[in-house]
Amino acid sequence: MVSRFLLLACLLLASPLWAKPYELTWRLKFDGSKDSALGSVTLGAGADQVRRIDFKLSPAYSDITGDGKIERKGMRVVWTPPRDGGSLSYRVKLSEKRKNGKYRSYYRGEWAIFRGDRVFPSARVRARRNASSRAKLILELPPAWHSDAPYLQAADGSFFINDAERRFDRPVGWLLVGEIGTRREIIADVEVALGAPKDQGMRRMDILAFLNFALPKMREALHRMPDKILIVSAPDPMCAAGSRPRARCTCISIAR
Repeated sequence: MVSRFLLLACLLLASPLWAKPYELTWRLKFDGSKDSALGSVTLGAGADQVRRIDFKLSPAYSDITGDGKIERKGMRVVWTPPRDGGSLSYRVKLSEKRKNGKYRSYYRGEWAIFRGDRVFPSARVRARRNASSRAKLILELPPAWHSDAPYLQAADGSFFINDAERRFDRPVGWLLVGEIGTRREIIADVEVALGAPKDQGMRRMDILAFLNFALPKMREALHRMPDKILIVSAPDPMCAAGSRPRARCTCISIAR
Protein backbone atom coordinates (compact mmCIF):
# COMPACT_ATOMS: atom_id res chain seq x y z
CA MET A 1 0.00 0.00 0.00
CA VAL A 2 2.79 2.41 0.90
CA SER A 3 4.63 1.64 -2.32
CA ARG A 4 1.50 2.39 -4.36
CA PHE A 5 1.08 5.71 -2.58
CA LEU A 6 4.70 6.67 -3.27
CA LEU A 7 4.32 5.71 -6.93
CA LEU A 8 1.17 7.84 -7.23
CA ALA A 9 2.90 10.80 -5.59
CA CYS A 10 5.83 10.53 -8.01
CA LEU A 11 3.49 10.45 -10.99
CA LEU A 12 1.64 13.52 -9.78
CA LEU A 13 4.82 15.46 -9.18
CA ALA A 14 6.04 14.57 -12.66
CA SER A 15 2.78 15.55 -14.35
CA PRO A 16 2.13 18.87 -16.14
CA LEU A 17 -0.13 19.87 -13.25
CA TRP A 18 3.03 20.68 -11.29
CA ALA A 19 4.79 22.61 -14.03
CA LYS A 20 7.14 25.23 -12.61
CA PRO A 21 6.94 28.86 -13.81
CA TYR A 22 9.30 29.85 -16.60
CA GLU A 23 11.26 33.08 -16.25
CA LEU A 24 10.29 35.89 -18.61
CA THR A 25 12.10 39.22 -18.85
CA TRP A 26 10.76 42.18 -20.77
CA ARG A 27 13.25 44.93 -21.54
CA LEU A 28 13.00 48.39 -23.11
CA LYS A 29 16.17 50.34 -23.87
CA PHE A 30 16.32 54.01 -24.79
CA ASP A 31 19.35 54.31 -27.07
CA GLY A 32 19.25 57.92 -28.23
CA SER A 33 16.60 57.57 -30.94
CA LYS A 34 14.08 60.43 -30.82
CA ASP A 35 11.04 58.37 -31.72
CA SER A 36 11.68 54.72 -30.84
CA ALA A 37 13.24 52.32 -28.34
CA LEU A 38 14.72 48.83 -28.41
CA GLY A 39 12.51 46.15 -26.90
CA SER A 40 13.11 42.50 -26.14
CA VAL A 41 11.61 39.48 -24.43
CA THR A 42 13.89 36.82 -22.93
CA LEU A 43 13.08 33.30 -21.79
CA GLY A 44 15.22 32.14 -18.88
CA ALA A 45 14.97 29.19 -16.51
CA GLY A 46 12.15 26.83 -17.46
CA ALA A 47 12.29 27.83 -21.13
CA ASP A 48 11.98 24.19 -22.19
CA GLN A 49 8.29 24.37 -21.20
CA VAL A 50 7.61 26.85 -24.02
CA ARG A 51 7.24 25.45 -27.54
CA ARG A 52 6.51 28.66 -29.45
CA ILE A 53 5.17 32.18 -28.99
CA ASP A 54 2.92 33.78 -31.61
CA PHE A 55 3.17 37.59 -31.33
CA LYS A 56 0.77 40.13 -32.81
CA LEU A 57 2.81 43.09 -34.08
CA SER A 58 1.51 46.42 -35.38
CA PRO A 59 3.37 48.52 -38.01
CA ALA A 60 5.10 50.28 -35.07
CA TYR A 61 7.43 47.25 -34.72
CA SER A 62 10.49 46.68 -36.91
CA ASP A 63 13.99 45.14 -36.98
CA ILE A 64 12.84 41.84 -35.48
CA THR A 65 15.69 39.45 -34.69
CA GLY A 66 16.30 36.69 -32.19
CA ASP A 67 17.53 33.28 -31.19
CA GLY A 68 15.89 30.17 -32.55
CA LYS A 69 13.39 30.22 -35.42
CA ILE A 70 11.41 33.32 -36.46
CA GLU A 71 8.55 33.22 -38.98
CA ARG A 72 6.69 36.28 -40.31
CA LYS A 73 3.01 35.77 -41.13
CA GLY A 74 1.48 39.14 -41.99
CA MET A 75 1.14 41.09 -38.76
CA ARG A 76 2.16 38.07 -36.69
CA VAL A 77 5.60 36.77 -35.77
CA VAL A 78 5.93 33.16 -34.61
CA TRP A 79 8.97 32.59 -32.44
CA THR A 80 10.27 29.10 -31.69
CA PRO A 81 12.91 29.70 -29.00
CA PRO A 82 15.83 27.38 -28.23
CA ARG A 83 15.08 24.76 -25.57
CA ASP A 84 17.53 26.40 -23.16
CA GLY A 85 16.07 29.89 -23.63
CA GLY A 86 16.89 32.93 -25.71
CA SER A 87 15.72 36.40 -26.70
CA LEU A 88 13.57 38.05 -29.33
CA SER A 89 14.46 41.70 -30.03
CA TYR A 90 12.70 44.48 -31.93
CA ARG A 91 12.50 48.24 -32.36
CA VAL A 92 9.22 49.95 -31.54
CA LYS A 93 8.05 53.47 -32.35
CA LEU A 94 6.76 55.20 -29.22
CA SER A 95 4.88 58.26 -30.47
CA GLU A 96 1.47 57.35 -31.82
CA LYS A 97 -1.09 59.88 -32.99
CA ARG A 98 -4.82 59.30 -33.16
CA LYS A 99 -6.98 60.41 -36.08
CA ASN A 100 -8.57 63.13 -33.90
CA GLY A 101 -5.19 64.77 -33.30
CA LYS A 102 -4.66 63.40 -29.80
CA TYR A 103 -1.66 61.26 -28.99
CA ARG A 104 -2.08 57.74 -27.74
CA SER A 105 1.57 57.84 -26.63
CA TYR A 106 4.24 60.52 -26.87
CA TYR A 107 8.04 60.61 -26.91
CA ARG A 108 9.40 64.13 -26.73
CA GLY A 109 13.11 63.30 -26.44
CA GLU A 110 13.65 64.14 -22.77
CA TRP A 111 10.63 62.21 -21.56
CA ALA A 112 8.07 59.69 -22.81
CA ILE A 113 4.61 58.56 -21.73
CA PHE A 114 3.16 55.42 -23.27
CA ARG A 115 1.11 52.31 -22.58
CA GLY A 116 2.88 49.02 -22.02
CA ASP A 117 0.40 47.09 -24.15
CA ARG A 118 1.42 49.26 -27.15
CA VAL A 119 5.12 48.51 -26.66
CA PHE A 120 5.17 44.91 -25.37
CA PRO A 121 3.14 42.81 -27.84
CA SER A 122 0.35 40.42 -26.98
CA ALA A 123 0.92 36.76 -27.81
CA ARG A 124 -0.55 33.30 -28.08
CA VAL A 125 1.72 30.82 -26.31
CA ARG A 126 2.04 27.13 -26.96
CA ALA A 127 3.57 25.61 -23.85
CA ARG A 128 3.46 22.67 -21.51
CA ARG A 129 0.06 22.26 -19.88
CA ASN A 130 -0.43 24.60 -16.89
CA ALA A 131 2.93 26.30 -17.48
CA SER A 132 2.92 29.98 -16.56
CA SER A 133 5.42 32.81 -16.55
CA ARG A 134 7.23 34.60 -13.75
CA ALA A 135 7.89 37.94 -15.38
CA LYS A 136 9.71 41.19 -14.74
CA LEU A 137 10.27 44.46 -16.59
CA ILE A 138 13.64 46.21 -16.96
CA LEU A 139 13.84 49.76 -18.31
CA GLU A 140 17.33 50.79 -19.50
CA LEU A 141 17.55 54.58 -19.30
CA PRO A 142 20.08 57.29 -20.09
CA PRO A 143 21.89 58.94 -17.13
CA ALA A 144 19.69 61.25 -15.01
CA TRP A 145 16.50 59.64 -16.33
CA HIS A 146 13.95 58.01 -14.03
CA SER A 147 10.95 55.79 -14.61
CA ASP A 148 7.74 54.53 -13.09
CA ALA A 149 5.21 51.83 -13.88
CA PRO A 150 2.02 50.51 -12.26
CA TYR A 151 3.98 47.65 -10.66
CA LEU A 152 5.92 47.19 -7.46
CA GLN A 153 9.64 47.72 -7.89
CA ALA A 154 12.40 45.33 -6.78
CA ALA A 155 15.64 46.40 -5.10
CA ASP A 156 17.51 46.09 -8.41
CA GLY A 157 15.15 48.54 -10.12
CA SER A 158 13.14 46.00 -12.11
CA PHE A 159 9.36 45.78 -11.86
CA PHE A 160 7.40 42.65 -10.89
CA ILE A 161 4.80 41.69 -13.53
CA ASN A 162 2.05 39.41 -12.24
CA ASP A 163 -1.32 39.16 -13.97
CA ALA A 164 -3.45 36.54 -12.23
CA GLU A 165 -5.77 36.36 -15.25
CA ARG A 166 -3.03 35.32 -17.69
CA ARG A 167 -0.29 32.71 -17.79
CA PHE A 168 1.86 34.82 -20.11
CA ASP A 169 2.54 38.05 -18.25
CA ARG A 170 3.38 41.27 -20.07
CA PRO A 171 3.50 44.91 -18.98
CA VAL A 172 0.33 46.90 -19.56
CA GLY A 173 -0.92 50.28 -18.38
CA TRP A 174 0.79 53.66 -18.50
CA LEU A 175 4.55 54.03 -18.11
CA LEU A 176 6.52 57.23 -17.66
CA VAL A 177 10.26 57.65 -18.29
CA GLY A 178 12.74 60.49 -18.67
CA GLU A 179 13.42 63.73 -16.82
CA ILE A 180 10.44 63.35 -14.52
CA GLY A 181 9.40 64.06 -10.95
CA THR A 182 7.55 61.49 -8.86
CA ARG A 183 5.97 61.63 -5.41
CA ARG A 184 5.08 58.44 -3.55
CA GLU A 185 2.75 57.82 -0.63
CA ILE A 186 1.22 54.78 1.09
CA ILE A 187 -2.54 55.28 1.43
CA ALA A 188 -4.82 52.54 2.74
CA ASP A 189 -1.95 50.05 2.23
CA VAL A 190 -1.72 51.02 -1.44
CA GLU A 191 1.45 52.48 -2.95
CA VAL A 192 0.43 55.64 -4.77
CA ALA A 193 2.85 57.24 -7.25
CA LEU A 194 2.23 60.61 -8.91
CA GLY A 195 4.52 61.28 -11.87
CA ALA A 196 4.94 63.95 -14.53
CA PRO A 197 7.67 65.55 -16.65
CA LYS A 198 9.66 68.08 -14.62
CA ASP A 199 8.36 71.64 -14.32
CA GLN A 200 4.95 70.73 -15.71
CA GLY A 201 2.96 71.81 -12.65
CA MET A 202 1.23 68.58 -11.71
CA ARG A 203 -1.06 69.34 -8.77
CA ARG A 204 0.22 66.49 -6.62
CA MET A 205 -0.98 67.81 -3.25
CA ASP A 206 -4.54 68.23 -4.51
CA ILE A 207 -4.56 64.70 -5.90
CA LEU A 208 -3.11 63.27 -2.68
CA ALA A 209 -5.73 65.10 -0.60
CA PHE A 210 -8.48 63.50 -2.66
CA LEU A 211 -6.89 60.02 -2.51
CA ASN A 212 -6.39 60.22 1.26
CA PHE A 213 -10.14 60.63 1.52
CA ALA A 214 -11.23 58.28 -1.26
CA LEU A 215 -8.95 55.22 -1.02
CA PRO A 216 -9.84 54.22 2.57
CA LYS A 217 -13.53 54.44 1.63
CA MET A 218 -12.90 52.33 -1.47
CA ARG A 219 -11.09 49.69 0.60
CA GLU A 220 -14.02 49.51 3.02
CA ALA A 221 -16.45 49.05 0.14
CA LEU A 222 -14.43 46.73 -2.12
CA HIS A 223 -12.32 44.86 0.48
CA ARG A 224 -9.64 44.46 -2.17
CA MET A 225 -7.30 47.04 -3.62
CA PRO A 226 -4.36 46.96 -6.04
CA ASP A 227 -0.83 46.94 -4.65
CA LYS A 228 0.00 50.10 -6.57
CA ILE A 229 -1.69 52.97 -8.38
CA LEU A 230 0.30 55.14 -10.78
CA ILE A 231 -1.12 58.50 -11.83
CA VAL A 232 0.72 60.24 -14.66
CA SER A 233 0.21 63.70 -16.09
CA ALA A 234 1.53 65.20 -19.33
CA PRO A 235 1.09 68.50 -21.19
CA ASP A 236 -0.11 69.24 -24.69
CA PRO A 237 0.40 67.76 -27.30
CA MET A 238 -0.17 64.55 -25.35
CA CYS A 239 -3.76 65.67 -24.91
CA ALA A 240 -4.54 67.23 -28.26
CA ALA A 241 -2.26 68.85 -30.80
CA GLY A 242 -3.18 72.47 -31.35
CA SER A 243 -5.44 72.71 -28.27
CA ARG A 244 -5.14 75.25 -25.46
CA PRO A 245 -1.47 76.06 -24.65
CA ARG A 246 -1.76 74.79 -21.07
CA ALA A 247 -3.92 71.76 -21.82
CA ARG A 248 -3.02 68.66 -19.79
CA CYS A 249 -4.05 65.05 -19.51
CA THR A 250 -3.98 62.89 -16.39
CA CYS A 251 -4.11 59.09 -16.61
CA ILE A 252 -4.53 56.47 -13.90
CA SER A 253 -2.70 53.18 -14.31
CA ILE A 254 -3.51 50.14 -12.20
CA ALA A 255 -1.89 46.74 -12.66
CA ARG A 256 -4.19 43.74 -12.51
